[in-house]
Amino acid sequence: MFHVFCKMFHGLQNFPPAAVTECHYKVQSCIGARVGNGFIQFINSILRHFIQIADNMNAIVMSYNPSHEGGTAIADVLFGDVNPSGKLPFTYPRTPNGLINYDHKPFETENTSFGNLAFNPQFSFGDGLSYTTFTYSDLRIGKQGISANEELPVSVVVRNAGNRAGKESVLVYVSDLVASLSPPGKRLRRFAKVNLGPGESRTLNVKLRREDLSFIGTDNKPVVEPGEFEVRIAGLTQKFTVK
Repeated sequence: MFHVFCKMFHGLQNFPPAAVTECHYKVQSCIGARVGNGFIQFINSILRHFIQIADNMNAIVMSYNPSHEGGTAIADVLFGDVNPSGKLPFTYPRTPNGLINYDHKPFETENTSFGNLAFNPQFSFGDGLSYTTFTYSDLRIGKQGISANEELPVSVVVRNAGNRAGKESVLVYVSDLVASLSPPGKRLRRFAKVNLGPGESRTLNVKLRREDLSFIGTDNKPVVEPGEFEVRIAGLTQKFTVK
């Protein structure tokens, strides 16, 4: 395993991204053929683009600014003493013009004549690796149709399919499929972290409420409109209707 260490300095927002990491691109290119597996360690407080390296790496450790004891924590992860379980709390852009939030509207993903590419992030909101793997199954909703003031029970089964204990952040998204104002493609409405041993499964139960289905209307007040909604957890989806 080869370790490329990239330290980004604070306050260099105007520093060209390639100028900071060009040396690392060259190092990785020279020895890439001799290395079976590779990862990058990033310590930074601002976004840098590293597509030339990232696409050839097995993993990236994103440690932000870990402070004085950060080295110990990072070593624990790299040597396998701690199983990482963090999830990316923002959408990491692939290009300088790729700053689009995870809850973007569908039309915001289109190519434009200003050099902006369609939504194609380096890493999506909620991405994160572990030394084990998790599977999702049996996504269920309590009802196929509810009123605007009813709660909707949602459940899903999460299983640790690997041979190591680990923690998984379960992210529950809701999409308003049709609205009087262009709705976001999806919005995070619930999340929970579960700790599972090897082969262990657990059923996670949550409830969606009125505020989880609402958006700010033209009168600047929350409103829930009748129509079709979708719940999404990992790659599983279920649709329901608000009457």
